[in-house]
Amino acid sequence: MTQDHETTVRSRFARMEDEELLAHKKSGGLTPDAAKWIDEEITKRNFSPEQYEKVIRNIQRMTGLPEELSDSTLAAIWSRLFAHLIDHLVAVICGAIGFLIISEWAGLIAYFAYYLFSDALPNGMSFGKRMFAIKVIGIETFNPCSPGQSFKRNLYTLVPILNLFDVIAMRGPLNQRLGDDWAKTIVIES
Repeated sequence: MTQDHETTVRSRFARMEDEELLAHKKSGGLTPDAAKWIDEEITKRNFSPEQYEKVIRNIQRMTGLPEELSDSTLAAIWSRLFAHLIDHLVAVICGAIGFLIISEWAGLIAYFAYYLFSDALPNGMSFGKRMFAIKVIGIETFNPCSPGQSFKRNLYTLVPILNLFDVIAMRGPLNQRLGDDWAKTIVIES
């Protein structure tokens, strides 16, 4: 790494406002050198614990992340997508087992039961979400997803056009789908 690059990055960190600097650190994805330099800049600013907490609260207000989730990280969109695909596969397997063992109707019921209520499994983690270490929680209670919330957030995805729109429409600072918005849930890393 060149001295010019180091000087440029350090200078950039030094020009940042407190909130921006801490938000940049909190977002992660820094190279080891950049992480070291940002920590040095934070140390230079000599935050008191009260100042640090105030800045963190401001960052949470800016990002929309509730204060109670300050140590949590929103789940990455790619991990949500792959978890959804795994859950769809599990739902198909449940349906096939029900179909083969009992009847066509049992297969349909098993498919829809898993698909609609899988996020209400322990800790708000369906099989796919467990594989990617993410979980669904209620935005108002911060408790794991309830069966009612799971039903609401997954109902949209049963209609093909809404399913596509719902995935594309992840929006806002909390990366909520339409189903999340309706069910008042968010997906975070576990």
